[in-house]
Amino acid sequence: MTRSAVARRLACSIASVRRMEGSELHPTRDSRGVLRFDRGEVEAAAARRAVSQQHAQRGTEHAEPAPDMDPATAEAVWLTRCSDADFAAYLEQSRAAARERSRRRQEAADEELREWRGRRNRRRQEAEAQSMMADMLRLVEAVEQATPREIARLSDEDVAEIRSLLSVVQRLG
Repeated sequence: MTRSAVARRLACSIASVRRMEGSELHPTRDSRGVLRFDRGEVEAAAARRAVSQQHAQRGTEHAEPAPDMDPATAEAVWLTRCSDADFAAYLEQSRAAARERSRRRQEAADEELREWRGRRNRRRQEAEAQSMMADMLRLVEAVEQATPREIARLSDEDVAEIRSLLSVVQRLG
């Protein structure tokens, strides 16, 4: 989810979403450099906000911390005022979000490794193709410079190999 999608889901401003980054929300950058938020983390934050708002509406001691508090302090206040059930839900959501972040990091590392291996294999193939082309060009030059008598002395196997290499050169070139 993008930052604006998170703001819409949480019914808050983009600035509020920015303040949540690093404490409640832990976005990652995609290949284009855009921050992407985990849907599970966003839903967990939405659930926490809903619980806090319910308590605030009922006027219980579980009221939401002051909006001008920094996120870490606000979370600490919420944790001291929340019920055991809310805390258990919060813990499970935090663990699920941590597992998801770990999974995404592993997927990103795996993708980076696949890309690196692909680049390495392409470089190897290019080097092999260049080497093969150089060998073939040397062979073509040798055949062109050979006298008819030297060519007549070639065995059938040698001629077949030369024809095979020349057909490869024609396909590549």
